[in-house]
Amino acid sequence: MLAGWRPPLWGVAATVAGVAAFVSLGLWQLDRADEKRAMLALDDSAAAAPALQSLDATQALGPELRFRRARLQGRYEGSHQVLLQSMTSGGRDGFQVLTPLRLENGALLMVNRGWVAADAPGSTAEDLAVDDAARSVYGRLNVLPRPGLRLGDNAPAGPHDADWPRLYLYPTAEELSIAFGEPVADVQLQLDANAPAGFERDWPTVNAGPERHVGYALQWFTFALVLIVIFVLLTRPRSPGSQDNAA
Repeated sequence: MLAGWRPPLWGVAATVAGVAAFVSLGLWQLDRADEKRAMLALDDSAAAAPALQSLDATQALGPELRFRRARLQGRYEGSHQVLLQSMTSGGRDGFQVLTPLRLENGALLMVNRGWVAADAPGSTAEDLAVDDAARSVYGRLNVLPRPGLRLGDNAPAGPHDADWPRLYLYPTAEELSIAFGEPVADVQLQLDANAPAGFERDWPTVNAGPERHVGYALQWFTFALVLIVIFVLLTRPRSPGSQDNAA
């Protein structure tokens, strides 16, 4: 402790609060990095497992099934499709196309057939159509798309309350269940890039890698250190000689 150093209490309180906030943000970013590492490891292990040939799509997707590959038999119900709004690709705005697949066990599984540009030819209901022939559909299981921050819910609409396809902004499983008039689980099959009847498909496991979050954490910790240094420089006692020289 420097002799005669008596920094103002308000300065101490503000600095402690600021440092605590910066450190907290840094630790949160490190937690996010750990989450991304876990997701990447889960995807690697799921890719090595054999593809599922059947699925109870009425149940929630457990951690053991997330990112699992699946090859399922069913028929598309192309007359009841969902378009997810505000989905971007390469800086362009567009939609992701969710098409229900009626599985052989009667359950309804949402298949994400990929992204289409909002202003490009080929994004009308007719162009998004798919026939109801029996088919094998291959892809990767995942939860329904989720926003980083949900600002509001979609307006609930029953099975006959609106035309199809319907526009949604990150629908929940409950909202889709109302729309289809039957249970819809928090599950989507992200259609494989080589599978037919799809659109632009790129399914990153994480949008930002762990290293980016580590970089953000270092920035926050650096801000905390800089704040401490600034506080010390502004509040340290000055020797009489330094004051005279300054005068």
